[in-house]
Amino acid sequence: MRIGASIFFTAESIQPAELGVELEARGFESLWLPEHSHMPLAQQRELGDRRLPEKYEVLYDAFTSLAAVASATSRILLGTGITLLGIRDPIWTAKAAATLDRLSGGRFLFGIGYGWLRREYESHGIPFDRRRAITREKLRVVKALWTTETTEFTGDRIHLLPSRQGPKPIQRPHPPVHIGAALGPGTKADLASLADGWIPLGMYRVTSAEIAEVQAAAATRGRGPLEISVYLDYTAAHRIEEMAEIGCDRVVVCLPTAPRAEVLEYVEQIAEAWIAR
Repeated sequence: MRIGASIFFTAESIQPAELGVELEARGFESLWLPEHSHMPLAQQRELGDRRLPEKYEVLYDAFTSLAAVASATSRILLGTGITLLGIRDPIWTAKAAATLDRLSGGRFLFGIGYGWLRREYESHGIPFDRRRAITREKLRVVKALWTTETTEFTGDRIHLLPSRQGPKPIQRPHPPVHIGAALGPGTKADLASLADGWIPLGMYRVTSAEIAEVQAAAATRGRGPLEISVYLDYTAAHRIEEMAEIGCDRVVVCLPTAPRAEVLEYVEQIAEAWIAR
């Protein structure tokens, strides 16, 4: 079982390079960072009792943070978990991701998701109700830019005239793509056709039957097994063994957004219990 970590970095938390060094020294396999471009206050009001904590409003940019981690480490894998590709420019995203893969020596993992905050989408001028189709199209653009010398693309929203973009990623054919979403027919189809891994996002209680469904869908496309990376809150790290038993390949432990000493206390506990044994 591979053990990764995730955290919302903020100006008040432990900083990216600091945590990256400590995770790598203790044998963590990967670090995955979430993203939100901003938090519309109307969205918070509409969420009511489910109002999101401040860390969602002030978290660091994921790609910049991972670049800082890359500069201070040599082995730990660096993932976006997840990037909201639907509200991003895919051409800029392809370049940023390929650059990070280059700067890290081929350690980048591209985790993407569809998003769930309507107001965040609306702020970017992207129709929320079409977010899945738009995300699929943008992912195809990113992959094309990574893998072709001269790229041309015509879709429903993206029309790219013959173009060249560098750098290309180190990893071939491209960095692994992991889709983060609860399982449904659309997600299953996207996983089978577009992804290298599935992230059952949040505290979603993934089951062995659902994992079998995903792997069967991939097999019908003539593809090998997808990587399954489940997220667990740091308070639920005792479930790591359970996740291994149902077929997960990686557990990503969500650390608290807190100062260095508090975060490293949990990092040390998890390393001693699940990595050093």
